[in-house]
Amino acid sequence: MENRMSGSIIRTLLFVFFLAVISISAENKPEIISLDGNWSFAYRDTFVTDRPELPENSEYLAEIPVPGYWDDYEEILTSGPLNKRLKRNPDYKPIDFSILEEERQRVPVGSLPWIKGVGFYKRSVNITSVESGCLVSLVIGGASQETWVWINGEYAGYHFGWSTPFSLQIEDFLSDGENEIIIAVSNIKEVKNGGFALTGYKGRSGGIYRPVSIKIAGRKEIGGLFIYPDNNLEKLTWRVKLLGPSEKSRLEWAIYDKKSGSRVAEGEQFTNRDAMMWNTGIFNMATWDQDDPDLYTIKLKLYDDEILSDTLDQDFGLRRLVRKGINLYLNGEPVYLRGVTDHCYWAESCTPPVDKEYYKKIIGRLREAGFNWIRFHTWIPPVEYLEAADETGMLMMIEAPETYQHKEWEELLKTCKTHPSAVIYSGGNEQLLDEGKIEYLAEIAELQKKFAPDAFFNPQEALRGIEYYWRLSDLGKDTTSKPFFHNFSRLNRLKEFSDVFGQYGWGYLSYWSERGDRNFLDKRMRVYERPCFSHEVGIKGNYINLDHQSRMEETRIGSERYKSARQNLKEAGLLHKAADYYNNSCAWLAELRKQSVETVRKSKYYRGYDFLGGHDHNQIGGGYEAGFLNEFFELKPGDSFEQFRKFNGESVLLLDIGNERNFTAGEEFSSAVLFSHWGKKQINNGGLEWLLKDKNNNVLSRGDIAEISAAPGNLYEYDSLKFFMPQTEKPKNLKIELRLTADNIDLVNDWDIWLYPENKIKLPGLERGKKQPGGKVMVVDTLDKKATAFLEQGGFLIYLGSRDFPSKSLRYSLGLAGRTHGNLATLITDHPVMNNFPHEGWCGRQFIDLFSDASTVVFNDSSLPFKPVIEIVSSYKYIIKQAAMFEFRVGQGRIFVCSLNLNEDDPAANLLMENMLGYAGNPLLYKDAPHISIDDLRTFGKIDITEKEIDDKDENRKGNVDEL
Repeated sequence: MENRMSGSIIRTLLFVFFLAVISISAENKPEIISLDGNWSFAYRDTFVTDRPELPENSEYLAEIPVPGYWDDYEEILTSGPLNKRLKRNPDYKPIDFSILEEERQRVPVGSLPWIKGVGFYKRSVNITSVESGCLVSLVIGGASQETWVWINGEYAGYHFGWSTPFSLQIEDFLSDGENEIIIAVSNIKEVKNGGFALTGYKGRSGGIYRPVSIKIAGRKEIGGLFIYPDNNLEKLTWRVKLLGPSEKSRLEWAIYDKKSGSRVAEGEQFTNRDAMMWNTGIFNMATWDQDDPDLYTIKLKLYDDEILSDTLDQDFGLRRLVRKGINLYLNGEPVYLRGVTDHCYWAESCTPPVDKEYYKKIIGRLREAGFNWIRFHTWIPPVEYLEAADETGMLMMIEAPETYQHKEWEELLKTCKTHPSAVIYSGGNEQLLDEGKIEYLAEIAELQKKFAPDAFFNPQEALRGIEYYWRLSDLGKDTTSKPFFHNFSRLNRLKEFSDVFGQYGWGYLSYWSERGDRNFLDKRMRVYERPCFSHEVGIKGNYINLDHQSRMEETRIGSERYKSARQNLKEAGLLHKAADYYNNSCAWLAELRKQSVETVRKSKYYRGYDFLGGHDHNQIGGGYEAGFLNEFFELKPGDSFEQFRKFNGESVLLLDIGNERNFTAGEEFSSAVLFSHWGKKQINNGGLEWLLKDKNNNVLSRGDIAEISAAPGNLYEYDSLKFFMPQTEKPKNLKIELRLTADNIDLVNDWDIWLYPENKIKLPGLERGKKQPGGKVMVVDTLDKKATAFLEQGGFLIYLGSRDFPSKSLRYSLGLAGRTHGNLATLITDHPVMNNFPHEGWCGRQFIDLFSDASTVVFNDSSLPFKPVIEIVSSYKYIIKQAAMFEFRVGQGRIFVCSLNLNEDDPAANLLMENMLGYAGNPLLYKDAPHISIDDLRTFGKIDITEKEIDDKDENRKGNVDEL
């Protein structure tokens, strides 16, 4: 009996030991084998079948690291025997502005000679721990664009795409011991409209650009986890996808606070299916939002017959975006989306970085400027970008490229849906929404609701074919003119499956933002009946900063465009002015940026906007300087985060001031005051006041407007602000400031105005062609015989207009980013005529009426010296020398030309006229001016420049813009 007991004990001990071994082994599941590092590499420039044929061993002539694009390791590839075989991007052309033959000629998208072909990666891996029935997957974090896999010489699978991770099941191809893996990646396939991930300098850069690994699970594997709350944040729905045999499984789950590490909740579920779905409460978890992005870690353990088969750790944020009418609520709080457009341009790395801390730094700067949302223009951000947004509270809209099928859309959703930051999915950008396209969007909207039901669907960014057109036929048949010309049938169909709209705004928040009017927008916007985000607000550009040339020389992108711009300016004799052009251009851009954003905030129907460019994305058109940050994510001259938040914060004060900024002493000022309140807190007993300040911040006058009590999520309008302008003996630049002070808020915003004394000279009293008192000055608007005779006799001609000179039309409008036409800056030089005219070296809003229906004199085809008093600066890509004010000595006389619009109702115009007459009548003030002959002047007047009609589809997509 003792022996029997001893045998029983031994058997028990062996069984316990066996279970312990299983447990120890089980706890190692899943096993992850990293395949990062050097791989043998072969290359071919083409293949002719559905998939490339495997190379001979002798063709593997290099070793290349994984992860990384081929072009990241160009030195490795070009220093060995592969160098002569490498083919390059056939469409590569260096940026060269000198080849432009006309002002409106487009510059191609920036490109580089990236390596083109198919690359074969080969390595062996020892796999001895795979038990029968175990699931093994090859996980590829990212490869561009087509990928084929062979295991031990057998073809194992294919993937097409360049934006999302993917995996292939490979257990059936493995043997015990050494296993050869070959991954072929090709970027040969032409992809039209592949989005910004394939646009610009990076182009279709090929390679395995993210980590590669092998995952060994048990007989069952966790294929995915998705958790989302209901609209009331009271219940969680859990979805778990399982791979492997449909037999009884047990899943243990636990929730951990990511900050403290403490366990919040735990439980277990059983199933014999390939998917699990259940509901729980929210366990008092804190919500994830913009200011407090609380995150939790979900830990899953999958057991197969009590043997651990797989585990999964995944972060989770409790958040829900809800629509009620045209309003949005994030976790029950009203939210206004203040966004930037990200075009996947990376000056320093060319391809998207893979550093989460880098993205957190970028997002931090955007948040500091008041932004809470990023629209990814036709590309899918890398996981590090998504994780950075999750950890910093930045909301995101993921947008599909124009060319995508259901499979790519599903991969997009599966990749992004687990990130709380991803709240909206967009079906594309500016495509024609005809009936066929709309039905396709309905299909992908249904997929979005299936895979990511806690997010919103935006059918398209800018509804071409519904609210605007490039050709009238774009609008189709079911159109109405009320309240604007649009296709009502298509719009109604979109409403059936769309949560929000990316709305164009008819260009009055972008192309013609200086003409935007809230009342005009409000009359039209009521038809949408959905939360609308204004599409690509801004779109104005600034001048190039040549200081960036040396920094770009150290990058893969290089400095081609800077060198070309520098050469352009040098040949035009303007290189010495480049820094002033840049600084003044940034000041102009900042002014119009503020106006466009404030116009959106003053409209009662918008619930957000994407500003065109958090940073300059210079891959388009040889430079696209539309951002509030430069291409290195730095503030531009004169900008500050504090100033930006005044009009880009959660809550902002607004003045319906319009474009009229010139006032005469004693004139009454009147404007509506608005308050866009999207903060989280109710404001009680707040004091709203106005202040009139000078440039030194001295308060000239002030007054109370109203006592404010305001609930979040509303646009409030208060009684008009009215006061009389103070008296002044000289013109001044003043500032109207609004300030709201309450226990929980302190807001301020301000606007420049210009104050002028009563003018001594009145424009209506000036008679053209007659000598002024004293007989030495004549004001003319044509160079007739009388005028030229007066000039030859030593007289001083003040010439108004540009009738007798080569000229271009002028308006107060900053040029569009990326274009070769349009004006990007102004420059005022030191001259007595401008001495007592208020300015800061460039033409601010005090020049709006002066620029209206005005012109510039063009010096391009003339040999005359170009020394303007007021210079209008064209694009650096196609340089046009333009002057709105200049002076020549002609023989014994002088001519002073002013081609601005001298409107008698504009005090600035009257002051300029007074200054010109005062200067002309006082020889002691005369500046040294270029000396030319009367024949030079006559020849100059015979130069013919004919402006060509605008041929730019972006500017022609106006619909019926003239209604404004």
